[in-house]
Amino acid sequence: MRLSSSKLAWLLSFLTGLFWAMIFVGFFKGLIENWNIGIIYAFATAFFWAIPGVLGVVFVEFIINSFEQKEILKEQTKLLKELLAKENRD
Repeated sequence: MRLSSSKLAWLLSFLTGLFWAMIFVGFFKGLIENWNIGIIYAFATAFFWAIPGVLGVVFVEFIINSFEQKEILKEQTKLLKELLAKENRD
C-alpha cells in the first residue's frame, strides 16, 4: 500500500487484518459448532459466518484502491502540467 498518510495507511492495514481475522474466526466457528449436524451443513454455515469478514475486506480494499487512484491521478496531473508548461516555453 502506497498511501501518503501513514496514519491512514496504518488504520486501513489494521482494518484489513481485523476483517481477515473475522473471516477465519467466523469460518471456524460455524464449522466447529455445526460439525455434529452434518458436514455439508457445517460448511454452509461456516461460509455464512465468514461473509461479513469478506465484505469488510472487499470494502477496505475498495477504499485503499480509491485513495491510490486519487494519488496516481494527482501525480499524472502534475506531470501533464509540467509537460504543458515546457511545451509553452518552446
